[in-house]
Amino acid sequence: MGSMEILQTDSASKSVSKPAVIGLGITGVDNVSRSTPESLQSLRGKLTGDDVIEMFEYQNGVTEFGPMVAIRPCRTDNLRFTRFIVNAGTTDRPHHKIIKGTELCPGGAEALSKEKNKETNFNYRTRKELMRNTPGYLKTVGPCAVMPRPEGYAPRSGSKPRRPDTYIRVMYKDRQEEWLTRTEYVQLVGQSCAERHLKALVAKYQTRSNYMDECKKATLHPGTGLPLTQKDREEAPWLFPDEHKTGSFNVASSQDADDDIDGGFQEPTIDDGGAPDAESPYINPFKKARAYLPDSICSDEEL
Repeated sequence: MGSMEILQTDSASKSVSKPAVIGLGITGVDNVSRSTPESLQSLRGKLTGDDVIEMFEYQNGVTEFGPMVAIRPCRTDNLRFTRFIVNAGTTDRPHHKIIKGTELCPGGAEALSKEKNKETNFNYRTRKELMRNTPGYLKTVGPCAVMPRPEGYAPRSGSKPRRPDTYIRVMYKDRQEEWLTRTEYVQLVGQSCAERHLKALVAKYQTRSNYMDECKKATLHPGTGLPLTQKDREEAPWLFPDEHKTGSFNVASSQDADDDIDGGFQEPTIDDGGAPDAESPYINPFKKARAYLPDSICSDEEL
């Protein structure tokens, strides 16, 4: 019996460990909020208001991705595949993105497509004739916009990766502006000239994309470098972090040879949109030239 009592005494003297309780900073719970992790306190601060999303109203050419600057209509007039080029940055620090009609909320593509003055309907023969007869007709080239690959993109087995769609802004001497596809630009200025321009512009675009992404993550204004305010949220909501990432930037493509298309002209100035210089690997993104040159090339030829 004595030995049993000793064992019971030793067992009772041992401390029993209790599970640690971590609080969520809820008012009325004593000595709990002090042990709340910073991350949970931050999340608690965001749980305000109702979990309601208001539908975006497409007015004056403004989208949830930024103000629209150009339209590349689908040749079949299918608004789902129409490309809308928007300024996802600011006026003094622009950053252009390509948005498909399917990415907009209901009624968005219909509302934006009414602005016919922003459409680019490229006519190769007309532009080429003007370039031959008007010295310095093509004034500036750039910036460009590259469509990101869809999340989870993988090329078909045994095939080369599909080139990301790229659009280049060109400004003419008569102050007309067009956003051309890669193929259209090659046909307009020739393979070698287009390759030099795209090499510089795509590198600038990648640098600017990285800069804008970092500003979003840090909730900083890309123009001033200051924290974003409530006024910024009301005037430029696209500057704030995205809830869902829809794609990733990737400019890799196959390298093919091509011959220059005849078209001597005074080389235009490259407008990169003011992004800082950057060095990045570049792979030639051009296909072989078509055997014929139609009067116009539709924007969705690369779909």
